Amino acid sequence: MSQQSRIVAYLPSLRFLVRRLRQALVAPPRSLGALTAMGGERQAPPPLSSFLDNPFIVNEQFPLPGNGAIDSSPLSSTGTTTYIRVDSSSSSSSSSSPVLECGVQKSPKFLQSSFFELFPDAPSTGIRHRSELMVITLCQKTINDMTAWTSDVQEERQELLENFIESGKCICGKLTASGYWADFIDPSSGRAFFGETYSASTLFETDDRFRFFGFDIVDLGCCKCISHHLWGMHVFVGVLFTNAPPESPVLRELMQE
Repeated sequence: MSQQSRIVAYLPSLRFLVRRLRQALVAPPRSLGALTAMGGERQAPPPLSSFLDNPFIVNEQFPLPGNGAIDSSPLSSTGTTTYIRVDSSSSSSSSSSPVLECGVQKSPKFLQSSFFELFPDAPSTGIRHRSELMVITLCQKTINDMTAWTSDVQEERQELLENFIESGKCICGKLTASGYWADFIDPSSGRAFFGETYSASTLFETDDRFRFFGFDIVDLGCCKCISHHLWGMHVFVGVLFTNAPPESPVLRELMQE
């Protein structure tokens, strides 16, 4: 099986991510030619596609966009290589660890047809026949162990679900405004959020296809649970799909300051 590369950013919260995206809608575009820092200039980072296509780029100490570091260790048996950067703005606003992981990865080609079954309303021209489908995962670290069945767990899950849906609408809105197709899966139903045509296909967070995006699916006997490589069962996972290329401004905004 060929190795699939993921780019992962750790952020303070979903609210932080949404606020940054909304500000980017009205803020003047930043120059990609050179960025001014401490009175000097430095080269703009290479496009995200260069990291997704070649997981062995180590030209600099911090090769990712922004204050980037690299961790080339596989997270699961799929051989997924993850590039990790911690958003420096989180350290200035809070001393606590980030509670949001945002990952971007090209879908394995052998899974694309099953993913498109989730979106019968997706335009056929230029979407279903594209060679690339980008998958965006938003993982929120939870206070409670999500394998438990308590009122506290249910209340936290409902709050995180609402946070994800609002964030998904914001991200997809920005992608569609930029001319791309985008939709996300409603975790409560396992179906496309914007889809009007019914589909029998579903994608819940315990689906084995999540193994190809750096997660483990643990069989507890009575049920299954998704497990994060850092947070274990303390995680709530949402997923979005788009045909936007990794070098598109929206995806770059997701992964850099």
